[in-house]
Amino acid sequence: MKTGEVDYAVRCFKHALEIKDDLEIHDHLSIVYASKGMFSEAYEELQTLSKAQPDNVQIFIRMANIAS
Repeated sequence: MKTGEVDYAVRCFKHALEIKDDLEIHDHLSIVYASKGMFSEAYEELQTLSKAQPDNVQIFIRMANIAS
């Protein structure tokens, strides 16, 4: 992700989620999707995070930024 290999990062993160559901991976995937302009996919990942951490205001702020 940090090297600019966005498509490869998406494949790796998706594979990691197939192995184990992990909130940090959902977070990274939302960032990558947003950077690719895939806003609905990024929003879906953030929804997963918001359900797991409903008191985390930062997630909702990111969701609002994606939705606008």
